[in-house]
Amino acid sequence: MVLTAAQRRLVARRRASKKQPRDVEDLGTPDEMTELNPEQHPAAHKRGSSLARIAEDLFQGSRAEELPIVVFTGAVALALIAFTLNIHSVKFAMPSGVERQLGFLWAPNWTITFLVVLPLYLAILADGLKSWVQNWRPRLQTISEEPELKPTWRDRVETADFSFWSVLIVTIVIASVYNWFISYFFPLWTGEIGTLPVDWGRVAIVEQARVSLRSSIIFSGIVFFYDGFCAYLFFTGLVFLNTVIKDYVDIAKSWQSGLFESRGVEIEHLSLCVMKLVFRCAALGIAITVLMKLQSSYLVASEPNILNWLVHDARSFLNRGVAAGAGASGPQSAPGFFYSFFCLLAISGVYVSASMRIRWVLAKGRSGVHRNHLFEKWALMDATMAALGSHTS
Repeated sequence: MVLTAAQRRLVARRRASKKQPRDVEDLGTPDEMTELNPEQHPAAHKRGSSLARIAEDLFQGSRAEELPIVVFTGAVALALIAFTLNIHSVKFAMPSGVERQLGFLWAPNWTITFLVVLPLYLAILADGLKSWVQNWRPRLQTISEEPELKPTWRDRVETADFSFWSVLIVTIVIASVYNWFISYFFPLWTGEIGTLPVDWGRVAIVEQARVSLRSSIIFSGIVFFYDGFCAYLFFTGLVFLNTVIKDYVDIAKSWQSGLFESRGVEIEHLSLCVMKLVFRCAALGIAITVLMKLQSSYLVASEPNILNWLVHDARSFLNRGVAAGAGASGPQSAPGFFYSFFCLLAISGVYVSASMRIRWVLAKGRSGVHRNHLFEKWALMDATMAALGSHTS
């Protein structure tokens, strides 16, 4: 329609200026040339090639629903490779005499996370973004007196391009490549484990008869490449959630206080839908950090397997006795403690920011339509997040 209208304007302009020189007659205005040739517009070319545009196509395109399947099948492939290398179930005798289970399939941060929690997170996020763009956002715009609000959703995503690049660098370069090089490649290459605990990837250093050092280097590299890809998807999802909240607040700024009297129920419903999306994704994200913390705590403990460690840890909490992590031989470092803590900060920051901003919007209509049932739902979400966060901190 835009191209047709521009063509009509250009034809009318040419008919009205037939007596002008040909070089002026054949040239349209810059706006008309841009409309007739949108592919030559620099901004359009930039938008099509930016990382933000790629991320938008990844999470909101026709293949967004396939992301959980890709993550799940990748985890299954890693499990099959672990079977072929015979490190899916590894029992290692510690110097203390305890025989511990260090197999790849016994590590919840590599199995439960990528088989269950992360696919569920991506499925909820993709469905929520689709609902926001196609349903919730248009309905919120109709409430305001200015239906054609700027910027658009695509423009809003473009403004977060720096955040997408930051996530890419941190997850791929630091959390994946650097972490693999320091925690696995360098110890396996030198044959010195240092203060790192023995696990499925470093067991080749102390038991080369089970798996070769070269196989461990290759497999651990594949695992961390996959982990970096999944980490990028996860934190990119947090960027999208933060973008949704910013878009929601900007739309809400155009509302007048009187709108809450007439359409307060609809505003509350849509606001609660947005908050539930953030809560579900944040709760699943903290569940991932809990699994990371569990594995790290088990590796520095002295229990025969992680299930026994969980039982021992629960009993120690109820009896307020010695923690289950005590008893490990020698000083050992667990990088997972630090990674899980920083992940907790990022996830909690997105949730707290969303909760405060949405509550601020609803507080504008507190005198008329604010209801107690919203307080109960918010309190339940806050209590759940606090309970999950306490297991990570």
